[in-house]
Amino acid sequence: MKKAENPLSLVEKQYDKLSKVGKRIADYVQLHPDKTILLSLQVLSEKCSVSDASVLRFCRALGFSGYQDFKAALVPELLKQGTNIYQEIGVDDDFTAVREKFLENLNNDIRKTLMSYSQERIKSVSDRIIRSKHIIIIGLAGSAGVARIFNDCLLGLGIYSAYLSDRVEIERVVSQLDQDGTLFGISHSGETQEVVYALKKGKENRVYTIGMTNFASSSVAKYSDVILLTTVPENLLGSYSCQPRIAQLALLEFITFEISIRFNKGGG
Repeated sequence: MKKAENPLSLVEKQYDKLSKVGKRIADYVQLHPDKTILLSLQVLSEKCSVSDASVLRFCRALGFSGYQDFKAALVPELLKQGTNIYQEIGVDDDFTAVREKFLENLNNDIRKTLMSYSQERIKSVSDRIIRSKHIIIIGLAGSAGVARIFNDCLLGLGIYSAYLSDRVEIERVVSQLDQDGTLFGISHSGETQEVVYALKKGKENRVYTIGMTNFASSSVAKYSDVILLTTVPENLLGSYSCQPRIAQLALLEFITFEISIRFNKGGG
């Protein structure tokens, strides 16, 4: 294959053609390209819960001879992009330094999240939302606010949507969903019990499921037909930080904007 080919672009182009196992590897690589180049084949396999052979098949499906060849091609691309390094904020930093580091980290979170999606991927999610007779959005705690905002956006566009954050209501509504609807679960950790339950139940009932999480190997990702990954590094506040919510909202705004364009062009 041509050395000039960008491995991350190839992953995005070939994503829909990959097997479920291949997509699991692709999700990790897209979320952690900087970590991927430091991992051995065996460690990457463990992180993605796949076999060593699956990683090799993934690399060969993209046109590389093997994992080392894939990593070798990935390194210069990361250098060209200027791989973002999370700016640590120290207790002795003055206000100006804290503000600059905070802004840089926030911009990096949003940029890395949005830049990992191709036009085709965003259009595919938007098409599904437009075609669905009803959308049920589920989020708890911090993700409940994100779910409500996204729900309001969809309603504003004339799409039948509802959001749920109550366990009893989630169990009642999810059990009644049919294949004409779409279930959209939001959980930064990917392990929120109610969200995982809803997506798992939805898949059992053959309901189309979309999961938004920060972790490709999470339970939310496992039970989602489509996985929307954010790329927010861990910080001291964890899920209580506003940063994951900002990245989630930025990605959802991007999808909402694509839907509005489709409607304006008469494609809805």
